[in-house]
Parts: sequence; structure tokens; C-alpha cells
Amino acid sequence: IGGWRPALGEWGLLAALGTIGWLLAARHGRHPEPTMTPTMTTTTTDTPVPLPEPAGPMLRSRLAWAVTAFFGLQAMFAYAVMGWAPQVLMTGGVSRGEAGAMLAMMSVIGVPLSLLIAPVAARQRSQSGWLAGISAVGAIGVVGLLIAPNAAPWLWAVALGIGMGVFPIAVAIITLRTRTSADTRRLSTMSQGIGYLLAAVGPLLFGILRGATGSWTASLLVVLVGIGLQVVIGVFAGRPRYV
Repeated sequence: IGGWRPALGEWGLLAALGTIGWLLAARHGRHPEPTMTPTMTTTTTDTPVPLPEPAGPMLRSRLAWAVTAFFGLQAMFAYAVMGWAPQVLMTGGVSRGEAGAMLAMMSVIGVPLSLLIAPVAARQRSQSGWLAGISAVGAIGVVGLLIAPNAAPWLWAVALGIGMGVFPIAVAIITLRTRTSADTRRLSTMSQGIGYLLAAVGPLLFGILRGATGSWTASLLVVLVGIGLQVVIGVFAGRPRYV
């Protein structure tokens, strides 16, 4: 449509429309939460049942840190891929337009994964295999970019998109590893607050390494190391336990 400025303005228009939608929805969403006694509740048979004791600070929980680390590493991987994959592909001989189309496909792949795989994984007793397996697929794409970016670029793009598709399961883990809504809020605050700060380092470090070495090798190797940690931590975070 005539350059990057009109394209960027188009995204700004979508954001404005989304803001209007939120403002309209917020007018009808203010309902007080039901109150309960702090120590017990009742079942349908009116039998008192003790409520779970309040959890200690999340910062002292190894499981909470595992969920946080996994969330941050998968977001770091996604941000680095979205920010730099087209440049890596173009350096390998892929045209600018094709590299942009590949990036779009990486993002689109996450839609069916969110709708199909995430609900299935959430219903399983353990999510370790899902977290580790999907993360490992992303490593295939990184290895492809590292060794032969122009050999099968669409295949590498598909693998990277699948690897980025672990995000909805990472979000589901926050609720699956907690027993109460209060713990879910605390774990969500910790995992997303610290996790996104960690994720923000990814694209910056990727670019710094590129500038310092003059090639993509060091940057891609760091991403591979991050995925390796992501797989190991995903196995731990996916086990059926609670913070």
C-alpha cells in the first residue's frame, strides 16, 4: 500500500478499534466477586470442606520459578525469531518478499495450535511431553537457519512457527500448576512480569552478537542453548504438581 508508513498506520488503526471494543466491554464487566469464609466452604451436601491454605510467597517456590523461566524462554525465542528471522533468511539468499511471507506463516501456525493442541495438552495429567516436544521442533528450525538457511527455508519457517506455538500451553500451565484463583493471580504476575523482562533481552542480545561477530552463528547458537534450557525446564514445569 505504498511503503512501511501506511502499513504501520494500518496496525495503529486496528489498535484503536480494539481499544474502543475494550472500553465498551468494560462498561458491562464490573461485578463484585462472591465472598467466602477464609477457612472453609460447603459442598452440595452442605458438608464443610476446608479450603486450601494460602500459598507462601511465589518467589520461594521452585515450581513457580520453573514456570516463570519457561514462560520467559519461550517468549525470548519467539521475539528473537519474529525480530530477526527475515534478516537471517535474506542473508541466506531468500528474497525480501518471501522472507516476509515466511514470517507471516510462522505467526499464523500458532492459531491452529492454540485451538487444537493447547486444549488437548491441558486435559492431560502432565504437560511435560508437550512443552518439551513442541520446543524441540523449534530447535529444528534454528538448526536449519544455522546450517543451510536457503536449502529448505519454508520447512525451517514451519518448524519455527510450531516452536513458537508452545505459548498457549505456557499460559495454560499458570492455571494448571495452581489450586486457587489467588495463587493463579500471583503466579501469573510473577511468570509474566519477570518472564517478559527476560524475553525482552532476546532480540537485543541477538542483534548485539550479530554486530560483534559479523555473522548469525553466535546469535543462533545462543537461541539453541535457550531452547535446550526451555526443554529441560518444560519437563519440570509440566509435571502434575502445585505451587
